[in-house]
Amino acid sequence: MENILDIYIPEEMIRNAVKVKVNGLEIRSIRLEDLLVLKAREASEEGDEFLSRIAEILADPESKVSIDKEYLKRAINYYTDDKDSIERRLEKSGIYLE
Repeated sequence: MENILDIYIPEEMIRNAVKVKVNGLEIRSIRLEDLLVLKAREASEEGDEFLSRIAEILADPESKVSIDKEYLKRAINYYTDDKDSIERRLEKSGIYLE
C-alpha cells in the first residue's frame, strides 16, 4: 500500500492507530512507537533530530511520556529489510530497545 509522498506505512500501523482528542475533535493517530520507526527508517537529519528530542523527553522522569518497547520491536519488524538500520538509528538517538 502506498501513501501520500510515497511513504509506505504498513497496514498494521494504520489498524493500531489510537483515538486522541485535539481541540475537542476526536481523530485517529498512529502510535508514538510507529512514528519512531517511520522516522528512523526515513534516515534524514530531520528524522534524527526528532528521534533525539523524543529520547530526551523519554529520559525525563517528569515528562509522563513513555513507549511500549515490545510494541516498538514488533513495529520495527514490519520492515524486515530495514530492521537493522532502524534499530541502529533508534539506539544512536538514545532510544534503546532493552
